[in-house]
Amino acid sequence: MMKHKFFLLKALRFGGLFLLLVMAGCGDDSSPDNYNSLLKGQFRSVSFFNDDLTVYSTLSFDGNGNAEYENLSTSNNNLVSESFTYEVDGDGSFSVTYNSGEVSYGIVSFDGSIYTYSDTDGSDGYVGFGVGVRESSGMTNADLYGQFKSASYSNDNVTAYSSFSFDGKGEGEYTNISNSAGDLESETFTYEVASEGSVTMRVGSEERVSYGVLSAEGNLLLFTDTDLSNGDALMGFAIKESSEMSVASLKGRFISASVYSNPETFYSSGYYDGAGNGEYANLYASDNEPAYGAFTYEIEPDGGLTLAGEGGWSSYGMVNSGGDYFTFVDTDSSDGETGLGFAIKER
Repeated sequence: MMKHKFFLLKALRFGGLFLLLVMAGCGDDSSPDNYNSLLKGQFRSVSFFNDDLTVYSTLSFDGNGNAEYENLSTSNNNLVSESFTYEVDGDGSFSVTYNSGEVSYGIVSFDGSIYTYSDTDGSDGYVGFGVGVRESSGMTNADLYGQFKSASYSNDNVTAYSSFSFDGKGEGEYTNISNSAGDLESETFTYEVASEGSVTMRVGSEERVSYGVLSAEGNLLLFTDTDLSNGDALMGFAIKESSEMSVASLKGRFISASVYSNPETFYSSGYYDGAGNGEYANLYASDNEPAYGAFTYEIEPDGGLTLAGEGGWSSYGMVNSGGDYFTFVDTDSSDGETGLGFAIKER
């Protein structure tokens, strides 16, 4: 199996900052370091692939490099399961190798409870990305309460940045703050949280069903709609609002996975200086086009994030209270591109 190791390729300077552009290389299995135990346990994930394919799955990682996934619900009703292998590096980045030989890349959080990954290899006809959260125990509706902000991506490349309110008793409401299709709707919904943290939401008068998972501390919600009969297949992430956040709350090197119009998928490295300036470089891309650049960012006291890059692009997002992960979404379709991503801080 290919081990995902980074080696220095070149250094790029942007405005006095240095970005190390790294590419994936190969290492051998004789390395004395084994970080596979950083990714261990039962997870639930949501994923989005081309052809409007959304997937809600369970995954089991044994901490020794062996794993298995099972699709619980998909927009194409393909409820398959498959074993695979994985290798984790010391910074939390990892590679996954499937039975077909295809490789995906990702990163796991400091505490091993959250991961994101990107499939940029379209040799099997699919590219996509997803996020997973480790299952917990003893969860109830009371664990999902308060104000959240979410980012989502749906079929027809429609993206949304929304606010969510959960009452801790099974009822909630969302409002689109920004939407690439101009749809600033509000709707109520009901929700149920199962003991292991899985979530079922029924939205609107038609009770459209979404599935998801809530993190153990109740600060991150993943959700997906896999029912194309209502015209929507979507994936989203909601992060709980906090207080007294600032640009200093987002500092260090992060790895992100993202999907953009067409769709194209990316696995990228980003650096945030804690003063509102950043740089990024794509490590892998489904279009095989290298890209890097500089950007600025602002953070509201509640964790709301605004990114602005060279060329005039901008995105909204949300940073968690610890500054360990964030989500971002591009809802400006005027340039023909929209997108969604999730980023986790390197160890």
